[in-house]
Amino acid sequence: MGNALPVIRTSTQERKQYGMSDNISYPGWFDITIPRSPSAKVIARYELDLNANGRELLAKHGLSGSFPAVIHNSNRGTKYYFAGDFGHNPVSRRFVRLKGAKYLELFLNDLTDPTDKSGFFLAFYLPMMRSILATYQSELISD
Repeated sequence: MGNALPVIRTSTQERKQYGMSDNISYPGWFDITIPRSPSAKVIARYELDLNANGRELLAKHGLSGSFPAVIHNSNRGTKYYFAGDFGHNPVSRRFVRLKGAKYLELFLNDLTDPTDKSGFFLAFYLPMMRSILATYQSELISD
């Protein structure tokens, strides 16, 4: 591998909808999943920086270097599948009472540090979860 960490990439449409980063390193464990339901929509994808040996190894198992990181399925209720350890994140309380604390934290964190999940949490997971929960809440109110 050229880079030890997978990168999570998100399309422009999903980035706008969920308010998350389009390209961020992911420093945790992950699942390789393939959605079988035609109603499943891949919101974000892991991409591995593979060399020829890595591509060959995955190809032997019918895999590529790109696979779903977040899957949304609205068949029989809304469901999301996070193919990794997204919920296990350090949450700093340094600036929790300040307006715009997320941006201050992002500025102070090193997004390139493979041992620090704070950047992933602030740039990807937190905005995505806020969007998902806000949508769910508005659907409850409108029903």
